[in-house]
Amino acid sequence: MTQPRKRLTPKVKKCLWLRQDKRCTDCKGLISLDDLDADHSNPLWCTGSNSPSNFQLLCQDCHDVKTKRESTARGKTKRLAQQTAGIAKKRRGRKLESKPFDKTMKRPFGDKVEVRK
Repeated sequence: MTQPRKRLTPKVKKCLWLRQDKRCTDCKGLISLDDLDADHSNPLWCTGSNSPSNFQLLCQDCHDVKTKRESTARGKTKRLAQQTAGIAKKRRGRKLESKPFDKTMKRPFGDKVEVRK
């Protein structure tokens, strides 16, 4: 079971910001105290904790990339766990049948379509 997510206090956020030399952990770019995002180094869903040592400060661009990557990994982990337990959900949608390519028509580099012989 994951822990409930907690927000950092302004005091803790400033301490982390100074500990990281006012830089993003990922891209090492300078970030201001107003433009940073607090992120769990080890996500809560993956045995992470809310302790200040598990937080890192990222710029918004790096945080978006990391969140997207972790979201994909979390979904895959959840699907694999369900498959292992035998409770996997069926994928929505259906597989579309493809139409075979018409090999009698040919389009050379121009716009004109020719019939093959």
